[in-house]
Amino acid sequence: MITRVSLLGKTIDCHTHSGGINIAHYLLEAYPYCCTIPELISKMNSVNIDISVTFPLPNNQDLKEYPEVNRLSQNIIKYEPCIYYLANRRLLMESKMYGEERVLPFVIFSLYGDYYRQIEHINNLKDEYDIYGIKIHTSCDHINVTRIIEEPILLDFFEELSLPIMIHSGFEDYSNAYNMCEVFKKLRHIRFCVAHAGRMNKDFLEQLYYLENVWIDISSIPILHKSLINKRNNSNVLPLDYTTPYEMIYYLIDKYPQKVLFGTDYPWVECGYLKNHKSIHNGNDKYKESSNVLRSLEPNVQRLISNENICDFLFGKFQV
Repeated sequence: MITRVSLLGKTIDCHTHSGGINIAHYLLEAYPYCCTIPELISKMNSVNIDISVTFPLPNNQDLKEYPEVNRLSQNIIKYEPCIYYLANRRLLMESKMYGEERVLPFVIFSLYGDYYRQIEHINNLKDEYDIYGIKIHTSCDHINVTRIIEEPILLDFFEELSLPIMIHSGFEDYSNAYNMCEVFKKLRHIRFCVAHAGRMNKDFLEQLYYLENVWIDISSIPILHKSLINKRNNSNVLPLDYTTPYEMIYYLIDKYPQKVLFGTDYPWVECGYLKNHKSIHNGNDKYKESSNVLRSLEPNVQRLISNENICDFLFGKFQV
């Protein structure tokens, strides 16, 4: 079992994916569609990252815009005893086989449905494997995280499990970071991290200051800041210069020094379709670019966002 003490002085990436297959991406000839623990560790070694928090690649539970793909993927999923059954098992088995002392696996939980069987499966897994947290992907589920406090079975499960929870944020209503605040206030004893800096949603960031149980990650840095350039005039996005990642990063560190976490979102650092002949080996390695941005920050800031704050999210705030 990895502990806070064993992470002392380590560089940690709080947001990566491995285990399982994104079926929709595979069927659409898109990438990424999978990642193994050995691949993840190889990438970590290439940029001197010591430890990664990792969770399975998400699957779109209801891909209405691609009816044929949706039908095929749903048929494949039906072979599983519950949603993410195989992905969570593979992640935990590979972590034990290849990644001990290098990865902290989170299991993924779908808010789309099938709650009883998912809960039973995760409870069985935690009896056999070390599980460090839960990942919820609101955009793939098309479900707002408020479902947790609307369904008694979910509320009881997450309260009992008492593990940190990483939540995907996006621009849709159901992945809007501000809409998550009701959950954070209700479950103040559970630690949450809102991925992708809550897409710099200004209403959420105003609330963040008062939410002691909530952190944010800045994954994937090269993609995140570029995705916000055309959103600067959006009334929901904090108006900053997003042409480089640095104004965003330093704004967050200045305002929320104890809440910012470093993450890469590997392998979700390069996305596209094979038919477009775009190569992920074209020298534009965004995983390495994320690491380079981290290393360009002052040593005390690097230590804060790639170790101390992540340990607080994982294990609770250190008591002197």
